[in-house]
Amino acid sequence: MDFFSSLLGAYKQAEINGLVDNENEEIILPPIFHTDMESDGKNIIEVRLDDSGSLVAASFLERGERIIFPVTMASLNRTNSAKSTPHPLVDKLIYLDKQTYPETTKIYLKNLKKWIEFREKNDVKNFLQTIYNFINSSGIDSQIFMNLFGENYTIENGKIKKDKLTISLEKIFLTFKVVSKNNRDKSVTTYQELHQSWIRYIQSLETNKIVCNISGELEPEIKNHRSVKGKAKIISANHDRTYLGRFLKSGDIITIGEYTSEKIHLMLKYFLTNKNSHVRLTDSEYLINWFSEDVKNNGNFALNDYTGWMNLFNTENSQRKKIITLENKQIGESFKKGKKSFSDSSNYYVALLQKVSDGRMAIKYFREMNESQLYDNLEKWAQTYNWELVKNNKLEIFYPSFQQILNAAYGVERDGKLICDNVGMVGIQCMHLIENLIEGRSIPGNIVQQLKLNIRNRCKYSDTWNYLCIIALSVLRNQRGREYSEMLEEENNNRSYLYGRLLAIYEILEQEKYKCDGEEGRSTNAERYWSAYLTQPAKIMKILHQKTLPYYQFLNTLPNKRGLIVKIDKEQEKIVNMIAKYDKSTEINKPLDFQFLFGYYAEKKYIYTKSNKREGDN
Repeated sequence: MDFFSSLLGAYKQAEINGLVDNENEEIILPPIFHTDMESDGKNIIEVRLDDSGSLVAASFLERGERIIFPVTMASLNRTNSAKSTPHPLVDKLIYLDKQTYPETTKIYLKNLKKWIEFREKNDVKNFLQTIYNFINSSGIDSQIFMNLFGENYTIENGKIKKDKLTISLEKIFLTFKVVSKNNRDKSVTTYQELHQSWIRYIQSLETNKIVCNISGELEPEIKNHRSVKGKAKIISANHDRTYLGRFLKSGDIITIGEYTSEKIHLMLKYFLTNKNSHVRLTDSEYLINWFSEDVKNNGNFALNDYTGWMNLFNTENSQRKKIITLENKQIGESFKKGKKSFSDSSNYYVALLQKVSDGRMAIKYFREMNESQLYDNLEKWAQTYNWELVKNNKLEIFYPSFQQILNAAYGVERDGKLICDNVGMVGIQCMHLIENLIEGRSIPGNIVQQLKLNIRNRCKYSDTWNYLCIIALSVLRNQRGREYSEMLEEENNNRSYLYGRLLAIYEILEQEKYKCDGEEGRSTNAERYWSAYLTQPAKIMKILHQKTLPYYQFLNTLPNKRGLIVKIDKEQEKIVNMIAKYDKSTEINKPLDFQFLFGYYAEKKYIYTKSNKREGDN
């Protein structure tokens, strides 16, 4: 199924689930030929009228409140210069003030009159007539502003001023509520019968119909589609160069019906608004996802939120147990709240969108898959990219997030953090990570390679080295067809791994000496020679040995350090003997690869572990 067909299916499912035009929902999915708008606290005025059309009260809607109101394709796509296309009912003051803006108001009243004359129920007619009577009266702006501000306000250069408040008249929208004596108040936003009346009215005006290539049904053809993010459109063929040479007209590419266009664009806008369905990756990149059985994504599942779905795969202590199997047919609470069971027919949808300009939005990636396949791919990723981490004196499994991986790969150290300033690049790389996760592939090679380069330059990360290490270990632990462990691999005779173990010993000796001197945290020779050691290990090993020898001798005189020194002696002897086989080879002084980091980490862990467990120990 393609992206647009999936959106159409989602809208139909939303209709079945009662999500469309439901005022009880936090984010309302409008019906076709309607749109919504959010209040910023001073851009929407609710005008309350009595049955005769006289003003009762007026007030600004609270910030965050949303309204729904009828629209036409012409009014939706109007420009600032096009004053001849008002919305049918709710609109800016400049379209509704008969005294100040007579020309645009005349068009508004003419269109509203046609709707009133449409054969509908009396209640809807009365509602529309009430609004008509008010707009057709004189001086509605002064009525509204007097009610809002009292007498002490001024209007200058198209702006209304009251004390410290200044509001542009061109930005003010008016919406309406009719206050009845029988306490059956009706607002444009919540009056569902009004919404259906407008849909029926629009449909009554339709003439020629075509077969929609997406729905397969007879519908009026549409050529000018809605915007989905600001003025950015996902479907547009305004420029001849997009199709001429291969097609005679834009409709030859794809024919889309008006109803279908409305549904897919309203659904997409809903996904981009609903906090559970979208993630803003950067200023111009967005991720949306939903489930066939959970259009709202009530489970709040997000691919980039590791704090959620990664909890599925947490294990106890450092022993990785078998991850939850699919036999129980359950997705964990973090994946779907309430541990909702999923069926074999349930599907997951994910799309990556990029706003390429103010007027264009592109589909960069779309995938539909069975939920069980998604679960398998999440499980695979979690098993592949993780490392142990001590947090609050408790050992737990750490799963790096996309942002953490990208900061470690491409970030620079600033204020004790790794920060990547190239937002555009981060957005692109994040998209690649998401695609690879969804498709069951590995982390892109360019990210892996960058991490391998970064761990060779310890001097660049004075404050964030441990953080970088954990990220690198998490990402690199499954390379070259094998899995690297946190436990010491006694039989691993890989040259890089062995030199990493030896480097850990040199660092421990120096750190322990500094602890005794009250200089804990002081930079060690192992840190300063880190890059050189990785480039010429045999040469720098001798230098570090000489520099740490006094520390070894000092620690050997301390009774409380005897156990540590005995352990280091045994380890150093074993490692040196294993390295000795390379003495006569041409590899003796070749640069080390990433495996040194695993030897380094495992050795430090082993030295400081009382149980002295190694890989393979019972």
